[in-house]
Amino acid sequence: MFRTCSGRPCPCSPRLQLPGNCRARTRRGTPSRCRTHLCRSGSSSTSYADEVQDPPSSPHRITTGRRHVALTTALFLSSLLIPAGGVPVARAGDLEQMETLEAVARAAYGSRRFDEAIVALTEIIKLAPEELQPRFREMRGDCYTDSKQFVPAIRDYRAAIAAMEDTIDKARILSQIGLALEGLDRFDEAVESYDESLKLANALGNDRDPYLLNSLGNCYASLGEWKTARMYYLESANSFQRSRSIDISMQKRLDGAIFSFSNAVLMDAQIGDMDDASIVKRMQDLARRAPGSADMRAALAAMWYGMGESERAETQWEFACNSIAVGCAKYEDLDWLRRGRRWPPSMVA
Repeated sequence: MFRTCSGRPCPCSPRLQLPGNCRARTRRGTPSRCRTHLCRSGSSSTSYADEVQDPPSSPHRITTGRRHVALTTALFLSSLLIPAGGVPVARAGDLEQMETLEAVARAAYGSRRFDEAIVALTEIIKLAPEELQPRFREMRGDCYTDSKQFVPAIRDYRAAIAAMEDTIDKARILSQIGLALEGLDRFDEAVESYDESLKLANALGNDRDPYLLNSLGNCYASLGEWKTARMYYLESANSFQRSRSIDISMQKRLDGAIFSFSNAVLMDAQIGDMDDASIVKRMQDLARRAPGSADMRAALAAMWYGMGESERAETQWEFACNSIAVGCAKYEDLDWLRRGRRWPPSMVA
């Protein structure tokens, strides 16, 4: 369903309609990832203003959003040539070839040439000793995930953890399995994998990871379980604010909290146990906290239009389109709003 604004179509919904003069709507935001999610994939330093549906991914520990493959360094590889017991586990010729292939994979991944990285990592896996198989399987799984080849990604991840003890590495890979399952729209299974990851990490003395909590909220939102989704989004936001075990900058911590709070208020709009004025106030507060983001401004425009305040809606929409670098183009894409940004039905036709 579309309405016409200045001779061009604008997306709308039965209750909450995006208003707007469509001039200057050509700016593009950063592309969303796989579920879009995933993630899903480019830099691990994405900020809230990049308008992806997940908060910035952690460069360490368990990451569920967009992230770089952590390729093994040559120094680490060389340490495997002669282990503590004195028995060689990798021949010098194989080690040299692995180092060369690793450099190829690193360069290819950095340029988003995922197929080339996969070929190089496949050759490494053929040469790598058993001790390194999980590491390189995980790396290749990451390349498959970032190129949206989710079935082989899951196969590699599961092979990586098959003989792995209960470590934080295993917890991280379980979260990546959840990510790939989301890419296949297998949300129930993704929930199971994320839950298993959280439980293992917690048993190892780690706090509940806010990135995984936000991903669980995404899964439940996709399943239409709005109240459960809101619960996880709020836990994620609060965890970003209070946790000190996440090795990220304060700005990224704040970005993550704002994004999860934004997800929660979208659930409020769907659940209907809060009046529109209260929802609008929360959205305004979040828009002020994230001045470089069009996200809550687009949501505010939709809310105000649905409340019959078309002039305020038009003003907010124009500001999002013309005064914020990322612009509003993606918010005219109804499929992205539903599947990528996960706006609930009350917000999208």
